[in-house]
Formats: sequence, C-alpha cells, structure tokens
Amino acid sequence: MSRPIKTQHPRSLAALVCEAVIHDGKSLGEAIEKILEGKNISPQDRGFIQSLSFGVVRWYWQLEEQLEPLLNKPIKNKERLIKYVLLIGLFQIQHLQTPAHAAVSDTVKCCQQLGKQWAKNLVNACLRNFLRQLDNEEIQSIEPTEHFSHPQWMIEKIQAAWPEQINDILFANNHAAPLCLRVNQKRCSRDDYLQHLHDAEISATKDPHSPIGIRLEKSLPVQMLPNFDQGWASVQDTASQLITQFLHVSQKQRVLDACAAPGGKTSLIMENSPNDILMHAIDISSERNNRLENTLTRLNLDAQIISGDASKPEQWWDKKHYQRILVDAPCSGLGVIRRHPDIKHLRQKDDLIELRKSQIAILDACWKLLDEEGILLYTTCSILPEENEEQIDAFLQRTSNAKILPIDHPTAITLAFGKQTLPGISDMDGFYYCLLSKQPE
Repeated sequence: MSRPIKTQHPRSLAALVCEAVIHDGKSLGEAIEKILEGKNISPQDRGFIQSLSFGVVRWYWQLEEQLEPLLNKPIKNKERLIKYVLLIGLFQIQHLQTPAHAAVSDTVKCCQQLGKQWAKNLVNACLRNFLRQLDNEEIQSIEPTEHFSHPQWMIEKIQAAWPEQINDILFANNHAAPLCLRVNQKRCSRDDYLQHLHDAEISATKDPHSPIGIRLEKSLPVQMLPNFDQGWASVQDTASQLITQFLHVSQKQRVLDACAAPGGKTSLIMENSPNDILMHAIDISSERNNRLENTLTRLNLDAQIISGDASKPEQWWDKKHYQRILVDAPCSGLGVIRRHPDIKHLRQKDDLIELRKSQIAILDACWKLLDEEGILLYTTCSILPEENEEQIDAFLQRTSNAKILPIDHPTAITLAFGKQTLPGISDMDGFYYCLLSKQPE
C-alpha cells in the first residue's frame, strides 16, 4: 500500500482496498482502515466502500473470468489498479444491480481520480461491452472455480470433507452473514436491549439458538447501536456465543483463554460467569493484546492479559492449575469466509501444515495446565477434519487421561469426536467444538 492516496472517490478508494488485499496480502480490515485513515468519509460512503471491497474480494474469481474476454490484451502488472477498477464496475452491474449508466460513468471517473486518464476509454468500452452481452444473453456458464469463486485447492479440500454439503457451503461463503449481537447480561437483559433497538428504529429479533443473542435485520456500524461504547452489547456469531454453555464456569475457578485476542471469547466467558473467577487471557501478539485490552475496557471487565506463546507455558505460567481452559486454536478460518472473504486470498494450502503443528503444540501444552477433573474446550472456526476431529483423535491416542464429554448442541453435526456447525446452517458460522475432561491418573 505504497501508492499515494489522495482521492476521496468511493469507487477509487475501493479499488485501492482491493489491490491491497488481493495483490499485497493485507486483510480487508487493515486495508480499509489504512486507506481511509485521515479522510473525511461519510458513514454512507464508508459503507459503500466496504460493500464494493468485500464484494470484489468475495467474487474475485468469477469477476476475473468475466473480465478476461472483454480485454484485447491483459492489463500490465504496473497498471493493475485499472483491473480492480474494472472488477468494481462488473461487481456493481451483477451483484448490486446498480443502474447501468451509473455503474459505467462513475467507474470511468475513477480513472481520472487515480491519475489514469489513459484508461477511461478502456474502462468505458469493457463495461459497455459487458452490458451488451448481458442484454444479448451472451455470457456463457463458467467453471465451478469461478462460479463458486473460491481458489481451486479450497474447493477440493471442502469437497473432500463435506461432499454432500459442498454446494451449500460455497453458496453460504459467497453471501454476507447476518450481524449477530450478544447482550452483556451484567449490563442489560436481552429483552431490555431489544427494546432499546426498537426505540432506535433498528429491526432485530431474538436469536433462536442463543439465550443472549440478537440478530439484526440489516448490518450497520456498531457506533449506531444503543450504548455500544458502554459495553451493553458486542458483535459475535451465534456459534461462538454458545461456548459458555459448554464450559460451565463456577465460582472462584481459574480460567484460561489461550489464543485470546482480540478478546471476544474472553469477554463472553467473563460476562456469563461469576464475578469472582480469575481470568487469564494469553496471546502471542502484543499488538492483538492491545485490542484485547480495549475490548475488556469497553465492557468494564478485568482479566490478566499475558503476552506469550500458549505452547510454551514455562515462559509465563505461575504453576497453578486451571479448572477451565478454552483453546480456540489458530486455524485456516474456512468456517468464517462469509464474514471474512479475504481468507480466500490470504490463506494458502501450505499454511495448513504449520497450523496443525501449532494446534498440536498448544493443545498438549494447555492440557498440562488443566487441573484434575477440569474441563478443556477445544474450538476452531475451521470445517476441515485435519484441524478438528482428526486432531482430537490423535490427541486421545497420545493422552491416556483425556475423556470426551457430551455437548448439547442440537443444530450441530455430531462427529466421532466433537460437534461441527457448517456455514449457513441455522445461519451460523462454521465452528468446531470438542469438550474434554481430565481424568485422575
């Protein structure tokens, strides 16, 4: 993201965000914050920029396949920004139902805004050609990679794991997830918060699967939520909200959240546990721990934050065992693509090797910190068996004092070891849970 960013034009800014994610390997959140930093962008324009950026990142493979025949020759790498401008134009026409004249004329204006005057005729010609093909129904069906708009290796992995659900999973990944909230029970009841939303003319309903959950009819900036800054509610998917029902934290227990930042699950546990628990939250990234601290401050919660490696407790552990441990292990994230479409671009197949090693190391290390008859909940936001039930199978084979406990989760799929939700089923993210009890030697 070394380009000078002078434009205020929403489509131009969205093109810069897409370049930062797809070409430079930045996350969507990081790219949007960096590119909009210091700019006087209205909430409406910011929402439009996010919609364009998320959409192009989500549908990149489909859009690229449709762009290729519209070009007489490929766009040179040094002019790649024009490619992202064109993809934004195609996305508007196909997925936002933007009126044709606006999609073309406003996208052409990006060329001037970005200092690419030479490309105005190219962008205009390509988009108008695409519109003519649409009118004449000349656009042919495209291959599954482009239709489902995922990298091929990802499709193959999901196909192998979930052959019967593959189409539903890929479909869910390509559609934005609902905005789910959890209500901070120490501040407000769910019914009271629903009333606050109603008074603010925000349409919302009770989450049918979480006693603390609310689903909004439409997404909106969190700053518009009543008393959000005072910690009355947090954004969290339903699948994640359910973990406190399985951990059963009791009074005065020592609780560890491994890999805790940015703090969503740490704060969830504390909101739904007695006030006298001792909560430790560890993460290897000091930068992410700053976000964890901000989360706890907003919610007026007090946990001991540790910057350290969960797989190397000898560097930070105080030698006192925990009665409850959450291992929300680092993973591929293939269960949350509908919320984070940049995972399609940022995650690579070879990453799975190192991720599996980390999962093994953290799980084994945290098990040693667990008290006898204590409970450890292993979770990931992955849908791949090698990160989930296969990891637990291998763990049980090398760990004689581990016992699996049942999990009451009626909407999840019961596996040989643990339970799994899939993207879109009951409108939840893909999430894996396995509850383990430490038996006396």
